[in-house]
Amino acid sequence: MPTLDTDSVILTDHESGYLPCCAFGTYENVQIRRLDLNTFTAADLSGDRIDSVLCLNVFEHIEDDKFFLSELYLAIGLLIENEVFVCARGTWRI
Repeated sequence: MPTLDTDSVILTDHESGYLPCCAFGTYENVQIRRLDLNTFTAADLSGDRIDSVLCLNVFEHIEDDKFFLSELYLAIGLLIENEVFVCARGTWRI
C-alpha cells in the first residue's frame, strides 16, 4: 500500500456522508474521521501529533469560531513550526 510523503494525514468532515469524498486514493498513512467542529475540543486529537491544519470553507459553519480556534491551537501546540491555514471568502489567512 503506498504512503504519502509525510508521517500521517488526517482528513475530516462533520457529515458522515461526505467522508467517502475525502478518500483520494488508498494510502497507508491517511486516516479519514468524522469530526464535528461545533463540538470540537483539543481532547479529540489528544493521541495525534498535529503540525499543520488546513481549513477550507468551514468557518461559516462553526457556531463559535473563536472557541474552535482556541481549542485547535491547544491541540497542535504553540510551537513555531506549527501552522494553521484558513481559507475564507476566497482569501488566505495565516
